[in-house]
Amino acid sequence: MRKTRRTVSKTSALSTHQGGSGIVEMLVLKASPLHLIAVIVIVSFGVYVNTLFNGFVYDDDLQILDNKWIRDVRNIPQIFSDNVWGFSGEHVSNYYRPLMHIIYMITYHIFGLAPWGFHLVNVLFHAGISVLVFVIVHRLLSASGPSPATAHVLPSLMAALLFATHPIHTEAVAWVSGMPEISFTLFSLMSFYLYLRSSDGGRSSKGMYLLSVAAFSMATLCKEPALMLPLLIVAYDLSFKKEKFSFTFYAKRYAPYLIVGGLYFVMRFNALQSLTPIKSHGELSSYELVINVFPLLMQYFQKLFLPLNLNAFHVFHPIASVFEMKGILSFTFISVLLFLFSIALKKSKATFFGLSLIIIPLLPALYIPAFEESAFAERYLYLPSVGFVFLFSLFLMWVKTNRTQLFRPLTLILAVLTILYAFATVDRNTVWKNNIALWSDTVKKSPESATIHGDMGVALIKAGRTAEGRQHLNRALELKPGLIKHFLDKGTVYFNLGWKDKAIEEFETALLYKPDSADAHINLGAAYGERGMIDKAIEHFEAATKLKPKDMVLRYNLAEAYKRRGLPRKDDVPMPDAPAAQER
Repeated sequence: MRKTRRTVSKTSALSTHQGGSGIVEMLVLKASPLHLIAVIVIVSFGVYVNTLFNGFVYDDDLQILDNKWIRDVRNIPQIFSDNVWGFSGEHVSNYYRPLMHIIYMITYHIFGLAPWGFHLVNVLFHAGISVLVFVIVHRLLSASGPSPATAHVLPSLMAALLFATHPIHTEAVAWVSGMPEISFTLFSLMSFYLYLRSSDGGRSSKGMYLLSVAAFSMATLCKEPALMLPLLIVAYDLSFKKEKFSFTFYAKRYAPYLIVGGLYFVMRFNALQSLTPIKSHGELSSYELVINVFPLLMQYFQKLFLPLNLNAFHVFHPIASVFEMKGILSFTFISVLLFLFSIALKKSKATFFGLSLIIIPLLPALYIPAFEESAFAERYLYLPSVGFVFLFSLFLMWVKTNRTQLFRPLTLILAVLTILYAFATVDRNTVWKNNIALWSDTVKKSPESATIHGDMGVALIKAGRTAEGRQHLNRALELKPGLIKHFLDKGTVYFNLGWKDKAIEEFETALLYKPDSADAHINLGAAYGERGMIDKAIEHFEAATKLKPKDMVLRYNLAEAYKRRGLPRKDDVPMPDAPAAQER
């Protein structure tokens, strides 16, 4: 009797200790799936609710306010047949993302140009993705071991909450123009989940599979990295499938995804007339392009695991040799990463897949020629962070099975981490409130960027803080003297395409940088003259004449402007017609 009682008591105590992590796990286990999903949605929405008070920033003015495509459904054929910037007169781009414009179009027809409406759509997408993370992680954990399904609920929930609150996502979610990132992630995860469901067998399997292919096709039209999904599916099959590999079976299984990818490339080539029309960093040799992938990948892992000092614009500082300190550190990191991959492939296929889920979506972000001054962006970690939280959930499951006494403290640590993430995300969202807030933060972290100093200067001048703005513009010109020519060239292109308002905007920007630029005044005079705004044309031609009093072509243009205005000519010297918007 005594022995029996002691055994019961011991078992009871063990049961109480293993019951998960106390009250929290008990509540989680008792909750229905709908209740857990509600918690995820509430947390996802809660950490980003303050973005609803933010305005349009950065590229939002171009992609939303100046985007004529989203205002009329009759533009849909052009959306699918032109590059992402085609609406602005830019006929050369590396990007083909028609569904981005369709999502913006739907949002515009519901909310108009109210910024909160566009921010709300971003937050709703993020909440939906967080729920997908929960169901996908739960399914992956169930496939990775013989534990009962209930044992996977808390680790899956923790993974979803870590994803929902991770500060690295603020750029993608708090910035309206981050929509391509979150939309391609939503459809990619949806496609992946439906692929998992299609493996269950039964009557619905074929339908799930076809829906998976359809979701993949939508993902590709949101953003280019979606093309990595077939590789993720292959990595999943290698990691979790128990049956013997059959080349014929899997060739048929993967073929529809490859066909969709092929159709995407046809549409892309038709719109861009090339797969990648623009290639940057021509100053780097092939060797340098390869070795700079190492520090870039290390930086992504660093920000994923330690999301501190977040920045909207990371200036690219390439290394010239792998023997530089940064090169040595990054090469060592890559070597360790490859070692972990090889160990995981032999001992833990689930861990192998988790690492693949981080690396594979990042591969397009490592193609340096596709990027300009900034080759690193935090938003590119949005989908890879799913692999990050999945690895956390795997570790939590391992501790629960092998180090029971540590499970409760570890769960508590992850809960505290989630809370810290949440506060950091809410705080970071305020940086994206308006352009001055954004560039004030960014210029402190990237003081060597001419682009950021220029954007900061323009934002300050538009806000009436001219003296401060002028300081930043002067600094931008010190860092990159060719900026004025860049704006003049761009304005001239717009002018020749008939986009007079866009041309004026570029010439005005050039004038902000250098008020005594005769070329900017001349081009503005010509552009305003073409718009029929003769008084403005005369104003700029007169300003240019003071800067270039001996320019006879300019004096002729001024005389013609006076003539059109009905004023007496101040210059009777006959001159030939001057070319409009000429860069001088």
